[in-house]
Amino acid sequence: MTSLSLSREDQQPQPLFNEILAGGRKLKVFTSLVLSALVTAAVAAPMAISARAYEAPAAEDIVATADQILVNTPDEDALPLGDRTINGNVLIGMDHDNAAAVSFALAPEGGENLEVRTDGVGPRFDFYTDEQGRATWLDTRQIPDGRYEMRVTVRTQSNDIQKTLTSFEIANGGES
Repeated sequence: MTSLSLSREDQQPQPLFNEILAGGRKLKVFTSLVLSALVTAAVAAPMAISARAYEAPAAEDIVATADQILVNTPDEDALPLGDRTINGNVLIGMDHDNAAAVSFALAPEGGENLEVRTDGVGPRFDFYTDEQGRATWLDTRQIPDGRYEMRVTVRTQSNDIQKTLTSFEIANGGES
């Protein structure tokens, strides 16, 4: 039977950990950690920002429909807001039996949100509400005339998210 003879060098474990902390690999490890942190920040920050920004919903994401966004005036009952011209005092809202909360965002067509409000009292959810959750009038004379979008995000009772939007015009003839 043949026996293997190991030298003392072969019997000692390689001191990788000590070598990393004491020598040339320390700088490499630190550099790798710094680069990893920078790459993570560069990827995570834009993702967090875009998660907050409203994006027009893709066709497959639209479950709530634009004709569910309604407008009432002192002279008219609820009608779909889409492509209407509104002025004066209006109530804007949405009827949704399966919603837990509805978020409304008013924005110039294709622009940034001017105002975002959330109503958690349904099944009639309103853009403007008082402290008791009752609908209150939006005075469109406080908003410049022009084309606008109402962007709506519905959180259902099963925590699904549904998005839709509709365009309309505010025309008060320069009244303020």
